[in-house]
Amino acid sequence: MKIALVLGSGGARGWAHIGVLDELEARGHEVVAISGASIGSLVGGVYGAGKLAELKEWVLGLSKSDVRSLLDFTIGEPGLIKGKRVLAEIEKVTGSPDIEDLRVPFTAVAVDIISGREVWFQRGPLFRAVRASISIPTAFTPVRIGNRLLVDGGLLNPLPVEPTLSVAADATVAVDLRGPAATHPREVLSRDDLKLGAEGEDSWMTKSWERAKRSLLETEFFHRLEESWGARFGDAASASDNTSGSEPLPESLRTMEVMALSLRVMQDAINRYRAAPNPVPATVRIPKDAVGDLDYHRAAELIDMGRTAAIKVFDETGI
Repeated sequence: MKIALVLGSGGARGWAHIGVLDELEARGHEVVAISGASIGSLVGGVYGAGKLAELKEWVLGLSKSDVRSLLDFTIGEPGLIKGKRVLAEIEKVTGSPDIEDLRVPFTAVAVDIISGREVWFQRGPLFRAVRASISIPTAFTPVRIGNRLLVDGGLLNPLPVEPTLSVAADATVAVDLRGPAATHPREVLSRDDLKLGAEGEDSWMTKSWERAKRSLLETEFFHRLEESWGARFGDAASASDNTSGSEPLPESLRTMEVMALSLRVMQDAINRYRAAPNPVPATVRIPKDAVGDLDYHRAAELIDMGRTAAIKVFDETGI
């Protein structure tokens, strides 16, 4: 069976895409087109290059400390992470082909935040396209190409079905990494252990951000700014923090968690809107809270989760 494949955005949950591809190959299907946003563009592009086995071996060997070392944090840039280090490592594993040389037609989706439009990469260097497509706003620095400033494709199209609509395929398979949560969303308000990761320990991403923030706040510029603010406004700012009638926030709630939760709400709404005119019956759904967005060291369970979910959907839809 000829399959058009749509791989959605969703951070570390994207390793589940590998499990879905494994099951497609096990059933003897031929992938004839791939469209991907964010992590979906990375996995899809590597598959198109014929290097999925190499990527799988590499991600299965990642430890938490490996992930930490691959995320090149930066201060004073338009994003917390440059992203050069991780893509350089993946290029070592997979090579650096051009999109038009891949074995299947491929589209990486990014967003130009200057024009507010989607950008489809269907030719040119693969990893330049992937780097643009994975650039989560404020987390990764954006990519400039000409007069475009490019960020994560999931910002406007978390599950980009449209690039596959003109493809001659027997069926379309979509992998949605924003499936229904395993826990009720409001549980976040009663938890003391709110994390970007799903593990019961302090989020190392949050710790790194807090260290960077403390370093920034210790600079002479911010000391002067603080003195100037205090002289002009006195205690007005601190008084506003104690708004009458407001309930206390979870103690572990940090900037990165608020950003991640806000982005998730926005993308969930966009996903529902974009999916309505082009429904895909064979949609494999991975729970949005299966793991944290940065739990890239949990590849083994995610690959297994993707394959298990794919088996169920493929059996139900006759794929």
